[in-house]
Amino acid sequence: MGLTEAKMDLAVDRYVKDKASLERSSKMAGVSMWRFLDELRRRNVALKYSMSDAESEINRLLGKKH
Repeated sequence: MGLTEAKMDLAVDRYVKDKASLERSSKMAGVSMWRFLDELRRRNVALKYSMSDAESEINRLLGKKH
């Protein structure tokens, strides 16, 4: 197993166990959030996305600080 695959496995595991957010997990894996979402879909992992996650993401995209 290569380093890239090991990082992805760890990031997915932490996401599944609610130890890291979607954004943090994608950074841990070293990929974009979109690539991480594709990987979750490939592994049949359900998306965990709360209202506070959505608000945080919107604020980040708009360049707002909270």
